[in-house]
Amino acid sequence: MIPTGMQLLPDQDIDTTASVMPGLTYSLNVEKGVIAGKVDGLDAVKQAVLKILSTERYQHLIYSNDYGIEWKSILGKDHLYVRAEIRRLITEALLQDDRIEAILDFRTSWAAADEIRVSFTVQTLYGSFQIEKEVS
Repeated sequence: MIPTGMQLLPDQDIDTTASVMPGLTYSLNVEKGVIAGKVDGLDAVKQAVLKILSTERYQHLIYSNDYGIEWKSILGKDHLYVRAEIRRLITEALLQDDRIEAILDFRTSWAAADEIRVSFTVQTLYGSFQIEKEVS
């Protein structure tokens, strides 16, 4: 149904600024494998980041093609290539969330030939936090 009864005058502006949706979501306890309570704000963004970094892009029909990260595209590749590409992959994946403003301070190392360790800072609307991720 199309709404009726509203009129926009020629000199009247429409507010086109997008508002940030609330981040209240269920709290995932990964260690215990349960959902317990709810989280909001910075804790909700931390949880979203960990979930995005744990989801391989294009592998799950439930997610859009914009969700997740393409770890498989860099595993086993030359270290110089990985060092450059991992920054792009992480930034592209995380900036899909409108609560995330920037990804900073990348550090990449290898624990083994096929085990990448990356750490970085996530700057959000609610503050910043450090992330460390190991991929193999």
